[in-house]
Amino acid sequence: MDEQAQQAFSLTIEDLTGQLATALTTKNLLMIQLSESEQIKQSLMDSNQYLQARVDELEALLDETTTPTQEGEE
Repeated sequence: MDEQAQQAFSLTIEDLTGQLATALTTKNLLMIQLSESEQIKQSLMDSNQYLQARVDELEALLDETTTPTQEGEE
């Protein structure tokens, strides 16, 4: 193999190695962002569930206080 071909292969390997490193770094960053997004989503779902339960509780209390009672009803 002549020297020019070796240089070309060496540069190609260096270029591919750089591209692979960039791709792996990008993939890892995206995995971190996805994990953080999933944690935020779960936190929001938990908050939503708590708030919905609180709304249900407050609506029940409101119904109790605003429903007129008729005489003779128990």
